[in-house]
Amino acid sequence: MVGANTRHARRNTIPFRASVRLCVRVRASSEVDARSACGGARAMSARATGNAASAASTLEHATTTTGAMGGALQGSDEKKALLPTTMLASGTSATMTTAQTMDMTAYDHFSVLAWIATDTCWSQSSEWVVVPWAFTATFFTFSVWLSRKSSHDFVHAWAVFFWLVGGNSMWMYQEFTGVNEIMRWSCVVCFSLAIALELGQMTICRLVEKDGAIDKRNLSNDFQAVAILSWAVHDLCEYMYFDASVSDALASAFLSTWWVMSVVIVIQQSYYLWVQNRALALDPNDSGWDYALALWAWSIGCVIWGYGDIYLPNQHPAALFKLPSDPLNMRWYTFWVIMIGSIPLAIWCCKYLWHKITCSSAKSG
Repeated sequence: MVGANTRHARRNTIPFRASVRLCVRVRASSEVDARSACGGARAMSARATGNAASAASTLEHATTTTGAMGGALQGSDEKKALLPTTMLASGTSATMTTAQTMDMTAYDHFSVLAWIATDTCWSQSSEWVVVPWAFTATFFTFSVWLSRKSSHDFVHAWAVFFWLVGGNSMWMYQEFTGVNEIMRWSCVVCFSLAIALELGQMTICRLVEKDGAIDKRNLSNDFQAVAILSWAVHDLCEYMYFDASVSDALASAFLSTWWVMSVVIVIQQSYYLWVQNRALALDPNDSGWDYALALWAWSIGCVIWGYGDIYLPNQHPAALFKLPSDPLNMRWYTFWVIMIGSIPLAIWCCKYLWHKITCSSAKSG
């Protein structure tokens, strides 16, 4: 760990940064027979319909999947049932049309892609960060309204709002404009609110359990709560570590917690990617793999970014399309890890846009 003088000196030189965050979501590997308005969009529609079937099954506290659960969840379908419904597409249900479900899935994909773009620009200290940030703030603010019909998803949506739109946005703003006490404490309060909301969510899930039964909805909520909670604590600890007013003992505690949360985040995202890879082998139309890969690369890149800012001096943006002069420039590696991992998700989004354009042209013609 860097000493007190070094940490205090770097307080005003190392940018305040935040990692890209998790808004985990479920992808179902259900059989679908979707009919799209455009024949070329059949596979994308099938994937979205699969999401609706999974969300409906989770919300109804289903106790069986492909076979009797018998108190233990086994197989790929059961593992996927433990993953949370996406906070952004919480309005998805089996009663929605295929087109509506696909639109909600796309909303979720574009929201995450916008924040990935925000974080990559942030890691390079680019003033262009304001462009993807505007989309990010809009998406994640609107997600609170989308989640209003589900008490669990509504809490998650508010937690993500305080964590991303609140805490991280103010953190990023301070990097470019300087630190002031109002913004500093507002940032801490936003992170703390996100943490408190998810701790409360997990507590409520435990209190409503009956007779130790396996409740898939509560397990799903726990998975999402742990993800959001881990990121909020992770970011708060990194933010406070570089605060010059923090004592060395407290800074050491923040750093230790940062490491613990980093490990939890990587393990959870690796598990999520593993489950989606298994699902991909069973159903090639499942869009969960590209989404999970983007989140996994996002998480790895942000841990690399934080490690560089904490342990390696003089971390500055470097030319991206040639090898950095400093082989320990973690920001260069951060950019490419996140970007490469996000390519499949970006391709999915481009296909969706092309599908919407061609369908709109066919209808108008």
